Amino acid sequence: MAHIIAIHAAESAKLAAVKAQMAELGSPTIRVVPYGDNQYLALEGSHRLAAAAELGLPVELDVVDIDADDTRRMSEMGLGLDSDNTFDELCNVDSSNPVYDLDIA
Repeated sequence: MAHIIAIHAAESAKLAAVKAQMAELGSPTIRVVPYGDNQYLALEGSHRLAAAAELGLPVELDVVDIDADDTRRMSEMGLGLDSDNTFDELCNVDSSNPVYDLDIA
């Protein structure tokens, strides 16, 4: 089981289309950076994370080193890796960044 903070909340209209695709294609791959044991910050895939959670699908994680664009995006989310925040504190930074508890494929 992995705990993953999404970039933003999923939009319901787009989520329905993504769920239909995933029902056919199966588990998504999500690009993430690690933030502790089985804890990750997603760099993409908010709709795929939400769809996987609703469909009960596991996710595949593409764990990467971050680059300047990733650092900027995470900073905009208030999730800078240079902070001293714990994962639980990051989960409470902004309620528009949902946290998903998903099995790993």
